[in-house]
Amino acid sequence: MKIKMNQISPSTQLFRFGTPFNTEAVTLNIDASSFCETENLPQFKCEKKDNTYLFTYVMNKKQCIFGLGESLGGMNKRSHNYRMWNSDDPSHTEEKDALYGSHPFFIISDENEKIGIFIDFPTEFHIDAGFTQYDILSIKVPSENFDLYIFTGNSELQIVREYLKLTGTPYMPPKWAFGFQQSRWSYPNENAVTNVADKMADAGIPCDAIYIDIDYMDNYKVFTVDKNKFADFKKFTAEMKQRGIRLIPIIDPGVRVEENYSVYEDGVKNNYFCKESDGKTDFTAAVWPGLVHFPDFLNDNARTWWGQLYHFLWDAGIDGIWNDMNEPAIFYTPRKLEAAKKKIAERTINNSWDFFEIRDSLGTLANRRDDYAEMYHLPGDGKSGIVSHENLHNLYGLNMTRATVDEFKKDFPDKRIFLLTRSSSAGAHRMAAIWMGDNQSWWSHLLLHIQMLVSLNICGFFYTGADVCGFSGNVSNELALRWMQFAIFSPLFRNHAALGTRNQEPYNFDDKTTNRMRHFIRTRYKLLPYMYTEFVNAVKTLTPLCTPTAFYDKSCQSLECQDEFFLGRSILVTPVYQPNAQGRNVYLAGNRPYLYVKLCNNGLDNFNIVQAGNFYAEYSADEVAFFIKENCGVPTGVLEEDGKTFNTVEIIAFVSGVATASYYEDDGETNDYLKNNFFQIDFTIKKEINNSFCIQATTQGNRQPEIKNYNFVIVDEKGGITRQTFSL
Repeated sequence: MKIKMNQISPSTQLFRFGTPFNTEAVTLNIDASSFCETENLPQFKCEKKDNTYLFTYVMNKKQCIFGLGESLGGMNKRSHNYRMWNSDDPSHTEEKDALYGSHPFFIISDENEKIGIFIDFPTEFHIDAGFTQYDILSIKVPSENFDLYIFTGNSELQIVREYLKLTGTPYMPPKWAFGFQQSRWSYPNENAVTNVADKMADAGIPCDAIYIDIDYMDNYKVFTVDKNKFADFKKFTAEMKQRGIRLIPIIDPGVRVEENYSVYEDGVKNNYFCKESDGKTDFTAAVWPGLVHFPDFLNDNARTWWGQLYHFLWDAGIDGIWNDMNEPAIFYTPRKLEAAKKKIAERTINNSWDFFEIRDSLGTLANRRDDYAEMYHLPGDGKSGIVSHENLHNLYGLNMTRATVDEFKKDFPDKRIFLLTRSSSAGAHRMAAIWMGDNQSWWSHLLLHIQMLVSLNICGFFYTGADVCGFSGNVSNELALRWMQFAIFSPLFRNHAALGTRNQEPYNFDDKTTNRMRHFIRTRYKLLPYMYTEFVNAVKTLTPLCTPTAFYDKSCQSLECQDEFFLGRSILVTPVYQPNAQGRNVYLAGNRPYLYVKLCNNGLDNFNIVQAGNFYAEYSADEVAFFIKENCGVPTGVLEEDGKTFNTVEIIAFVSGVATASYYEDDGETNDYLKNNFFQIDFTIKKEINNSFCIQATTQGNRQPEIKNYNFVIVDEKGGITRQTFSL
C-alpha cells in the first residue's frame, strides 16, 4: 500500500493516510509539498482490511508504555485496552477502557530504544497495549483518513519535547490557581458561599477559590444567575475577591429549550445548534435543564457566538471558568425515552429476565452511541455540508474550550485565563486545564490520581489534578487525610464532592483531622515558590512537571514503580495510598543519596540522609514528607500569619559538592513574562574544604524582585545543618 510520508524533523515523521480532518491538535505548519510515498512504517506492521487500518508492534518483555493521558492502568500502560472515545462515566473501575478525555500520544520504551506514537484522529479508535497478547501492541483505526506520527529520540523527555513542539506549548494558569480551591455540588447561593469562606477563615485555612455548581443558575439555564440566590452577583464577586477568593462558576454546553430565553432564541435564529440528519432540525436531548440543544462548536460562527456569551461572567468580575459535561453528556433523547416507556408499558413480566430487560431499558438511555450518530455538525464556515457527530466526537469538548479561550484572548490579550474543562483531546493542553473527572472516594482512586497525574503530564497537561478526597461516596477521615497530604504536590489542588455525600471541607472533620488539614494546606502555600518556579520551567523547556522515576533510571525496580514520581527537578514524591499504614516502602532511584524531609505540624522539621535503593519511609498523617535529590535546593515561603503570603524565601538544600536552586516570580496574572517581565534568581551553593558554604547568584529578567531576603537551610552529606542568609 502507498502511504504519504513527511520527515518533519530529524526526530519526527508524519505518515498520512487519505485526507484527514484537521483536528487542529497540531500547531506546526507542515509543508504539503514535502510528502513522499512509502510502503512501510518503521517498526510497525501495517495491514488494511475494508476501511480499517491495523498497526502491530512486537514488544520485548522489558518494554514499558508511558503516556495516554487520562486513562486507566498504571504509569506503565502495558497490558490494558484503551478506547479513544470521550465518555461520561464516573465509575472508573479497572475494566473501563475510556474516560473523559482522549490523548493518543504514548512512548514505547526500554533501555535501548524509545519510540513515540501520536495518532491524530477525531473519533473512536482502539489501542491494545498487550492486553490480548502480552508481546503485541496493536492500533486499530476504523478509517482511511488520519495522521500517524512517529518520534524517535535518545530519551523519553526528548520525545515528549518533540511532541509538544508539534502540538503546542502547555497552558499557563494564573498564579493564584496554584492555591487551595474548595468546591462542592453545590454551594447554591450567597449564604452558602459566604459560610464556606467564613469557616475556612475561622479555621485558619487559606483558600484562593470557591466553585459554584449548576444551582447558581436560573433553572439551570447557562449564562444566567438566579437573583433569588445571588441578588447582586457582580457585587458579591467583588466582595469575595476582596477576601482573596475567586468565584469559579460552572458552564455546561446544554442550552435549555425555553421561549424568551435569549441564549436559546439566538442559537435557534442563527443556526448555532447541532442538527439532525436533515441539516435543519435542531438536535434535542436532555441534561440538567431538561430538554436542551447543543451548540455546534465545530462551526466557526457558533463558536464565536458562544465565546461572546462569557462576557456575562467577565463583566461580573469572574476570573475563572469551569466547563463541564462537554463530551457532551446526554441523559436521554425524547425519542429513546418514549420508546423505552412504550416498551415498559407493553411488556409482561413473566420471569427475572423480563424484569432486568425492563430495568435496563431505562438504565441504558444515557450517552448512547446511536444518539450521537443522530447529531450533526456544520464544520468550519458551514458550507461543506453536514458531518455526523459520531465522526468528530472527541473534538466537541476541545472546541468548547477553544470558543472560551479565543474570545477571552480577543478581549484580554495580555491576561491569563483560568479555565478548567472536563472533556478534552490532543491539543487542549495548550488552552486549558483539565481535571480527572468524577472519581470516587476510594483508595484505588487516590492511587489513580498519582498515576494519571504523570500520564497526563507526559501528554502536555502539566496543570491538572483529581477531585481531592473523591467526588462520589463518603470519604473516611483517614482517606481524606492521605489524599489531602498527597494533593499538596498536585498542580490543581481542588477538594470537590457530590450532592448527598459527606461534607468534606477541611473544617468539617473532627478537630484533630482539621488541624492536620490546616497544616497540609498551609504547607502547600509554603511550597508554592518551588511549585510555581518548577511549573514555569516545565512550560519553558517543554519538560513534564511530573515524571516517572523510570525516565531517569532503567533498573527493574524503577521500571516497575507505579506509585512515586519526580516533581520538577529536585523533589521525589512518595505518597501513602493504602489504609492503616504508618509509612511505605520507597525505591530511591539511582546510586546517590537523598535528603528525606518531613515538614511537621509542630514546626520541628526533620531532615535525614537516606541512601539510594529500597527504604521504608515512616510517614504519619501529621506531617508532609518528600525527598530532595542530592545537590539540589527547594525554595519555600516563610509564611505570614495568614498562612498564605510570605516576604522571605527559605531554601532547603542538600549539598555534597555543588548544588543549584532557583526561585522565580512574575506578576502572576498576565503574559508579560513572555516579554521578559519576570525575575529569576539562580543560586549555586558550593561546599568548601573547611565545610563552609559559598553561595553565589545570577539573575534573569527585567522585573524588580518582590523577595529580596533568602534564608538557606543547608544539609551536608553527613546530615550536618548550616544556616546562612543571602540578600539582594
